[in-house]
Amino acid sequence: MTNQEASFPVLPNVSNPAGFLDQLDSIRTEAQKSLNIERQSDLGQFFTQPSVAKLMAGMFSSYPSSINLVDPGAGVGTLSAAFIESAMLVSPKPEKYTFDRL
Repeated sequence: MTNQEASFPVLPNVSNPAGFLDQLDSIRTEAQKSLNIERQSDLGQFFTQPSVAKLMAGMFSSYPSSINLVDPGAGVGTLSAAFIESAMLVSPKPEKYTFDRL
């Protein structure tokens, strides 16, 4: 299966924001198994580990009420998921999220 042919499961339910990133990581793990490691290495592709994504998401000290997130990744969305999880656990929570992929 080539990178273009890889099919990924549906994203996890966001009803439990504290576990959202963990749920998504199981999808990331399964997706990575289907990739050709040599081709992935040649292209410089890698999936962001949840610990790194959480570190990056933790760099935000506050959140506006409306968020437009541009995700530079092409994977399962670990960076976006870490941000969402972090934003959903603060008070007051952002009221509106929009997402764009580069």
